[in-house]
Amino acid sequence: MPQNADKTRHGAKAADAAKAVNTVKNAKAAKAVKANDKTPKKKASPESLSAFVDKITGSNTQRISEALGEGFVRLKLGEAEKRQALQDIRCTEDAVIEMLRNSRDAGANVIFVATHKADNFRYLTILDNGEGIPASFHKTIFEPRVTTKLDSASIDEWGIHGRGMALFSISANADLAEVSASAKGEGSAIKVLINLENLGEVKDQSTLPDFVTDEGSEKILGPGPNNIYKTCGSFALSEGGDSLTFVGSDAEIVSSVRAFFSSSKGKGRFPDAPSESRFGILTPLMDAQDGEALAKAADFLGLSISERNAQRILAGEVKPVPDILRRIKNKPKTKKTKSAVSNQALLDIARNKRKIKITDEDRDQILEALSQDLLEFSERYYMRQTRDPKFAFRNGHLRLDYYFDIDTDV
Repeated sequence: MPQNADKTRHGAKAADAAKAVNTVKNAKAAKAVKANDKTPKKKASPESLSAFVDKITGSNTQRISEALGEGFVRLKLGEAEKRQALQDIRCTEDAVIEMLRNSRDAGANVIFVATHKADNFRYLTILDNGEGIPASFHKTIFEPRVTTKLDSASIDEWGIHGRGMALFSISANADLAEVSASAKGEGSAIKVLINLENLGEVKDQSTLPDFVTDEGSEKILGPGPNNIYKTCGSFALSEGGDSLTFVGSDAEIVSSVRAFFSSSKGKGRFPDAPSESRFGILTPLMDAQDGEALAKAADFLGLSISERNAQRILAGEVKPVPDILRRIKNKPKTKKTKSAVSNQALLDIARNKRKIKITDEDRDQILEALSQDLLEFSERYYMRQTRDPKFAFRNGHLRLDYYFDIDTDV
């Protein structure tokens, strides 16, 4: 091989080696510069970050069907339904009337409304002898647009019903809405828990309304607090006697259920009980023979009673309540309403307060107004009323004495 060719080959190898060394040096130098670079990095703008989050989570995508421009958007159906649900139910009494209408549309003619308040929560349990709900639909019925009334939506004084939105609206506003017990053909028990800080109610929940006659000689409910009693009374009145609605505490409703269905066999105080009104989910409640069994049967239906109160029910100490219309009809009547008292009468009272005597009718009304709250209080602390209260009004002072025994073996 020629000598100059060998030199050329060795020169090429040396050049390649030098090039490789320079490449490594340049890479190390670049890495060192990057490590020592203190230039602030460019941060994503809030708008781009928000857009990125929306893109990843789909938050706007889930709510908006179409962006129309100039700030206008077309909401998706689900988002519109949620907003409508918040509008449909604006207070506890709205939830009650929707539950009653739901029971009616399910074919019920006997409805029990158990309710009590504790720690700023309103507890509601609605029992009805309607068509019942198959087990596979116990959760589905609280979804929007779910209904069995495809061709039979109805309109009453509260609006249209049958859109499949009533139970969804309640669940959207309540802390809890669930089917406690139900089966097809055996009635339903639905429990609702409402946080009164989020969904308010009328403060006076103990006053029963009065019957009055309107200009057309029709019997209606007179002025007064639009509480749960009045809501149930208005519903029962609108049904024209085609159904019976009972309202009371959990213990009163358990007592009323047992009395009502015993009466349908000719044994109780409700002779007008429909013969077909016993529904299967109540069988354990009817068959219980001791306090423990009765308390468990009540709990199965979403009703909360202590074993001690269950024993009181079995002993007949917790009286059943009549249906709401009969209860309003039989409430103690006062001779004069506040609006009928003249200014002169008020002056006379101010001058002669030591001579005032509370009428028997007014006394009975005061005691009845307090009875519901006292019953809930006594149940909570396992107290049993031992005798009738004493009522006294002397020298401008009203005094009420109640007598209780406290159970210590609970």
